[in-house]
Amino acid sequence: MTQLALHDDWARLKACCNPPCHTAFVDRTGNRAARYCSPACNSQVPMRALRERRRNLPA
Repeated sequence: MTQLALHDDWARLKACCNPPCHTAFVDRTGNRAARYCSPACNSQVPMRALRERRRNLPA
């Protein structure tokens, strides 16, 4: 945390948008648009949404 404050990276600290994760990470992207802490979390969210849509399809 001290290093983040010293290097002015505090504004880049975010929480992962994957509901069961919420791990804190430093967004190193140029446009500060990262939403997930790792590629694993990035793939879990759309897969969860797809499974939910398939579950709710009319029979």
